[in-house]
Amino acid sequence: MERFIARHQAVITGTLSGYDRMLFKATLRGLSHVKGLLGFFGAKRVLLKDFGTFVQAQSARIKAHAEPVAQAAGRPCQYVPCSTASKEEIARQIAERDHITEDLICVLTCVEPCKSYALRRDRPTRQLQLVKTGRKCLFVYFYFLDREFGFLHVRLQTWLPFDLQVCLNGREWLARQLDKAGLAYTRWENCFLRLADPARAQRLMDRLLRKPWPQLLDRYARRCHPLLARGAVLADQRYYWTLRQAEYATDILFRDAASLATVYPVLVRHAIQCFTAEAILRFLGRRLDPRFQGAVSSTLVRRIEGLRIRHWVEENSLKMYDKAGRVLRVETTINNPRRFHVYRRVTRQGRRVMATALTCRQTPILELKHAA
Repeated sequence: MERFIARHQAVITGTLSGYDRMLFKATLRGLSHVKGLLGFFGAKRVLLKDFGTFVQAQSARIKAHAEPVAQAAGRPCQYVPCSTASKEEIARQIAERDHITEDLICVLTCVEPCKSYALRRDRPTRQLQLVKTGRKCLFVYFYFLDREFGFLHVRLQTWLPFDLQVCLNGREWLARQLDKAGLAYTRWENCFLRLADPARAQRLMDRLLRKPWPQLLDRYARRCHPLLARGAVLADQRYYWTLRQAEYATDILFRDAASLATVYPVLVRHAIQCFTAEAILRFLGRRLDPRFQGAVSSTLVRRIEGLRIRHWVEENSLKMYDKAGRVLRVETTINNPRRFHVYRRVTRQGRRVMATALTCRQTPILELKHAA
């Protein structure tokens, strides 16, 4: 990339690299497996035969909490009947309609598939057993316009194991940091077309990696989750936060659309004609291996916004497109962090050491910088 920028420096006004969309997941580790859940029930003196009654009572408390939160803020609480409907689009329409500039936008509820537990009777022993299973339950979405992070949402599962998700955008956060620093910029959606000081903007963007994420995310968990309140059933539990999905983008800002239009078709042609499967695997942290059973694919699509080339390796992808006609964006989308090796803390021969290893099922918050 350095050689490309040096070659076209006369028409490039700056670059910016950092996280775009960030989806954090929170799990109660003691409730995420059968053995831990049995220990939790033992501590709470809940018998297996009372599993359904106990969980229904906790679920009802979460559901009953949603509407008062919305009413206290003077915001709507509405049910979304279709699980595939875009809750984000609904929330943005409400924010625009009601001229919301800060705090809670709305609360949305929707029945969606989830991973949970069920009680089964073991035929040979004729004893009740807890098993992991798929089911559907009500999810509660809290949409906010946060003073620091901008548009974000909290998604709360109302049935065991009460998982949480927080989704935000790194570019939204950066825009607020630029405003605070008094740095001028031109923005289109989640993209900056012009930056008065690109180097300083990049330094601000890098601060996102050093945020005290567990404390920040816990603040939203406590606000939206009534079972975490003092004296509630989960008051002694602590959520473990991971980065489940992420988009990491590098934007190259061109002086004008004509300057980008002269080089972009050549880049697209090279990307679709010259990149082999081995090269695409390498781009996404893999190597050619006879044991590899996944799929590698490439797509070239002309959209209203422009021409997009995308390379896939299983769930993860790398794409390039011309954004708003003036920005060349190269974006890595991570839907499965387990496909990557990162330099992280692992256990080797009984000792905790730093080494290169596969990531966890999701990226732990403390490894956010290494993942970037």
